[in-house]
Amino acid sequence: MPTTRVDPSGSVEITLVDALYLVHWIGADPSAIPFLIDDVRQVAKARLGPLFYVAVYDAEAPRQSPGLRREVVQWFRQLTSIVDHVYIVVTAQGFSASRIRSQLASLALIVGGKNATVTTGFDELLEAEADKLGQAPGAIRHQLRSLGYLPRGDTPSIVP
Repeated sequence: MPTTRVDPSGSVEITLVDALYLVHWIGADPSAIPFLIDDVRQVAKARLGPLFYVAVYDAEAPRQSPGLRREVVQWFRQLTSIVDHVYIVVTAQGFSASRIRSQLASLALIVGGKNATVTTGFDELLEAEADKLGQAPGAIRHQLRSLGYLPRGDTPSIVP
């Protein structure tokens, strides 16, 4: 079972599930970014296969300050050169979540190009990368559910 750790600033929870480097933003401290860059590099070097960075934004995700947004743009450029693909999963609902998805989609398109995707759930990611993952999508979905990333009653849209 994967373990979750928190960066030194307390702003992000990091969990590695198969080839998914999951980052759940729980604070808005820009000092988390240099830590994440170094950590992603180390994990990517240690892995024999692909690595997918997956940022998860839920209803509790903190609002980013303009200063943090500027740093995120610079960091995003570095990140897309380290990992195979960046996925930004916005699970929050409503107008605010729609605005966040739009902003992140613009960032992904401008900075990440074909190397970044914004989505509302994990199914798109699991379907697109199924052949590159070490486990079946159903097994990864089960781990994501046990970690709280998917609701208990979530019905998979793709066959495991």
